Parts: sequence; C-alpha cells; structure tokens
Amino acid sequence: TLLRMADDAVYSELLAAWHKLRYTRGLEKIDACLGYGHSGHVYFFGNNRYVRWLPGFGVETVQTNVALRQIGVSGWRGFPTDFKDGIDAALWHPHNRHAYFFKGNDYIKWKPGQGLVDPAVRQIGDTGWRGLPPEFCTSIDAALAHPTNGHIYFFKDSLYCKWKPTQGVVEPAVREVGVHGWKLPADMVTNGIDAALTHPTTNNIYFFSGADYCVWVPGQGVISPRIRQTGIDGWEGLMF
Repeated sequence: TLLRMADDAVYSELLAAWHKLRYTRGLEKIDACLGYGHSGHVYFFGNNRYVRWLPGFGVETVQTNVALRQIGVSGWRGFPTDFKDGIDAALWHPHNRHAYFFKGNDYIKWKPGQGLVDPAVRQIGDTGWRGLPPEFCTSIDAALAHPTNGHIYFFKDSLYCKWKPTQGVVEPAVREVGVHGWKLPADMVTNGIDAALTHPTTNNIYFFSGADYCVWVPGQGVISPRIRQTGIDGWEGLMF
C-alpha cells in the first residue's frame, strides 16, 4: 500500500512509478491481447511472454510481484514452436467459442478445455478465413469481435476488413481506419494498431499502439481522454 506523504512532490513521483515498484517486470510491448470468453480473463502477449489479467482485480501474479508468464510453459501448453516465440494477433470467436492465434500467414485454433485443435498450424485464407483480402493473408496486426453487431474485424497497418460469421468478408473488402470506420486518434492510425481487445465484462473495445491505448464505447466511439498511457492511466502493472 502506498500511503500519502507530507512531501507532495516525492509522493507524486512515487505514485507515477508505483507500477514499476509493485511489479518486478512488465511486458516491454503488447503484440496481441485476448478477452478469453471461456474464463473471463484477459491475456496480453509480448514476445514469448504473457500476462493474465482478471477484470475487477488486475494482474494475476505467478509469485509475489512477478506477473510475467512464458507461452507454452506457464500456460497455453501445446502451442507450436513458432507460436511459443510470440504471436501477432489473437481473437475470441463468440459464435463457436474458440480462440484463434495468428502469426505471419499462419493461425492456430484453441478449444477451451481441450487445447490445440488439429491440424496444429493452418494457413490464413487457405485452411480457414477464406476470402480475406490478400494483404491480410500474409499477416494480421490485430483482431476483435464486435460486442454488439457480431462482426469480426481484422486490422493491418492503416487498413481493416469486416468479417460476418457464416458469410465471410463484407464489401468493400478493404477499408481504411479512420475513413470508412473506426475513427481512432490520428497518431494511433499513423503508428499502427498493435492489439485490440473486446473487454469481457464491460464490452468496451480497447486499441493498443506502442505504449498508448484508447477506449472505444460501442455506439459512441473513442471516449476522453482520447489517448492514454498503458500502465499509467490504466492496466496497472501491464507494461513499462
């Protein structure tokens, strides 16, 4: 617990660095995040590590002040070797209740309570997700399932596409972030979206870019403050 000190300047400095003092190490970057509908946990992935977050509680530590876990060791056992080294994007599919993990032009499918579904490694646009535009078949930066319209969105650089379950890609196949939809802060569009998350309890949507994030409320859009710092303005202990 951080108690208020008489010296406001010192207190403010400690408060600003509290996330660093509380946890020995956080993620250096966020490559992907997953609102795991099976358990209600949120998972953040960076390189070959991940952090598990419980809504209403925060970071779940492995041991005192240690939050980082290793993919394929601490959890998500059975991941193919390439995916243990890191992933590009993750998605919870609300219709079939499977989790999908993407890396390069490949993806894997995870069934809660069972694990990896064979074939272990599948190709985007070939083994599944057929009809995605060619540029999205080589790699995906982020993915999310919209909590109200049921569509799935894939993001790459400043582009996105919209996928309707049972139908596939909705025309126009390739859309521009901030122009055709998803009017996000300009800096986030320019720098690119690293990860996207549909919060499993609030249904708000979070976009992460570098050390920043924004909050999107369905039917309303990005709420103020438009740009927030991960680990400082929210998601304490996640990254620094």
